[in-house]
Amino acid sequence: MSGLKLTRRNFLVGTAGAAALVGCGGVVGYTAWSKAYADDEEQPSAPPKAVHTVCDGCPNQCGMVARTVEGELWRVEGEQGHPRSGGRLCGRGQGYASIAYSQDRLTVPLKRNAGGGFDPVSWDDALADIARHIKAAKPAEVAVFQARGTDAFFARRFVSALGSANYFTDAAVHDLDVAAAVSAIAGTGLPVPDPAHAKYLVMLDASTNDTVLPADADAFAALRDRDAQMVLVDSRITAFSRLADEWVPIIPGTELAFLLGIAGQLIRSGAYDAAFAQACGEGFDQFAAEMKAYRLSWAAAKTGISEGVLGAIANNLAAAAPACYVDMPLGGTFGSGYANSVDVARMVYLVNALLGNFNQAGGWIFGAAPAVDDAALAAAGIPAVKPGTAAAVDAQAAPLAGGDSCIAAMEAVRAGAVKTAVFVETNPVRDYPAAALVVEALGKLDCLVVCDEFMTETAELADYVLPLPTYLERTDTVQVVPAATSVAALRNQAIERIHPETRTVDEVFAALAGLCGVADAFAFSKEDYNRAVCDVLGVSYEGLVGQGVAAIPSSRVTLGEPPAFSTASGKLLFACPAFADAGLTAVPRWRDPKTSAGKAKPRLLVGEQATQYDTYTIDDEQLMAYAKQYGLDRAWISAELAEKHGIRDGDAVELSTTEATIAVPVKITSCVMPEVVWMPTHYGCTAQQVKQAYGFGAAPKQLISFNLESATGAAMMNDVTVSIRKAGA
Repeated sequence: MSGLKLTRRNFLVGTAGAAALVGCGGVVGYTAWSKAYADDEEQPSAPPKAVHTVCDGCPNQCGMVARTVEGELWRVEGEQGHPRSGGRLCGRGQGYASIAYSQDRLTVPLKRNAGGGFDPVSWDDALADIARHIKAAKPAEVAVFQARGTDAFFARRFVSALGSANYFTDAAVHDLDVAAAVSAIAGTGLPVPDPAHAKYLVMLDASTNDTVLPADADAFAALRDRDAQMVLVDSRITAFSRLADEWVPIIPGTELAFLLGIAGQLIRSGAYDAAFAQACGEGFDQFAAEMKAYRLSWAAAKTGISEGVLGAIANNLAAAAPACYVDMPLGGTFGSGYANSVDVARMVYLVNALLGNFNQAGGWIFGAAPAVDDAALAAAGIPAVKPGTAAAVDAQAAPLAGGDSCIAAMEAVRAGAVKTAVFVETNPVRDYPAAALVVEALGKLDCLVVCDEFMTETAELADYVLPLPTYLERTDTVQVVPAATSVAALRNQAIERIHPETRTVDEVFAALAGLCGVADAFAFSKEDYNRAVCDVLGVSYEGLVGQGVAAIPSSRVTLGEPPAFSTASGKLLFACPAFADAGLTAVPRWRDPKTSAGKAKPRLLVGEQATQYDTYTIDDEQLMAYAKQYGLDRAWISAELAEKHGIRDGDAVELSTTEATIAVPVKITSCVMPEVVWMPTHYGCTAQQVKQAYGFGAAPKQLISFNLESATGAAMMNDVTVSIRKAGA
């Protein structure tokens, strides 16, 4: 058992961080978490060893220092040199560090038996039978789904080596529209905001993901000290509420109208960076002409925000420019929320362009690290594998995303187009919408393989379950972290594998490649690959093994110089032909969400809490003890909505759609709009071997249908309304 010294007692009640997390959804008390160590720390039995690695508590993958004593984890802290952690970890990162020591871990490969249960099986027998199914299928009938981990390179390479194009991430239920929009109009990487030097920030729709980067916490907290402001434009008060100067409630699904109104005001008033727009933009005149039609009065009617408040936000942005930005939150459902979300993402990007804040202090910074692509890797000794072309999903059905929609793929599975599928660290039965349809689809497979650390709801349906080590028990691939000076980061193995029969993702796919006749695609080790990446980036592999992070030479951004857009023209596309080709419009225009919500039938919003992410963190004892103690499974509703239905705080209510009905206790609060029911995505576990989370809360995603946004295949996770009534009424 781990000697980790962030004990359950001080994690739950020993710090101000606990109260901060509970209040209005909460802000993680980073300083308080660190103080918990100092207040409750015992002296180690031997000198601690420091291993520089990477957290896995959410997709941010902050730098972490794991301190071990005699091979066991003793404590963790943030990595000083990592741009996302800045020497700190959030509460989730602190708590999730103990996951390796869970009593519920998968420890050996399992095979489904004739009675529907599972029996232990050797790795050789399991992989041989899985390979037999793969070889019996056509390339288009084999798919790999992967949600997280830094070893995606190996899973994707295996699929390509087979000739298949069926590699799917979970972006369609998170931020697929963001990546698709940015790729189409700019072709460049996602920006990194610079809150430490910003004068005015607009945090838009942050309720989809309450995570605050540890490195940004001090910057947000210090805004008032330097007369800077933060405005939260959201349908719910979120983790930013204690840091923001003002909450501006917005009718959910109208974020596009808010952005169109702001853009129209900036252009009509001339309060935009005309020099940047003309020098670095293409199609700006067409964009500007159309934006002028979106007046503040129109935006006010759509969003529920007064014309005066909208005007003040536009004026404050203009006055602070370029040291300001409208934030583009990643994760959660920001880029997969509504039928109009791809244009929301596009307009966030273009409004920031109007402010002229690209590569400006206090604005958006674009990392400038060398590209780690096939050509660069081949020159460094890792030969390219020709991308597979045999696909179960027609990429033209979602042209802006190239077919990477896990929901469209699940529909293909349901239709019988996929015969064998491998799910790597992903739990679609709980993390995708329409659980009943997912279960039906998975039942159509000839062979379902799940690679995970725990027996999830998806693993319970599998033919084979292959056990993986947790993130502190393995070394992963080198990653590039964009920043003003980008860094290379490496997840180094911090503790020995607790269960010797677990295998890493690269080990699993390299073994399958040999059995499937494509061993040449894996004629190198993970260390070989990491060394090649380091060669491309110009950093020392040995240095990364020792220090975890390394600044990438020549990657420092020169403030004042615009980023290099990798479109055909080398310019930012204010009017984008790819959007028109995808059935939308070259210039963003107002489009309604698919569903119309109101107080009679509110909109269901789902999002990530500061202490959990999807369902993969829920078996951590400390994080789940926290959730249970503070009732973090509750659905949020307004007092107005509660009064309408005769509901009191803590009552159980039934939420219903055409897909399902769930029962959940409610939290009545003034921190959410009357048109909204908000729920966390994490709970409602029915997998009995996930003991910490089993039976706690309800799973809201089963209420959501398979509704795909046509241009990208995003899942439109919040474009759904629910019926609500008091349970038993």
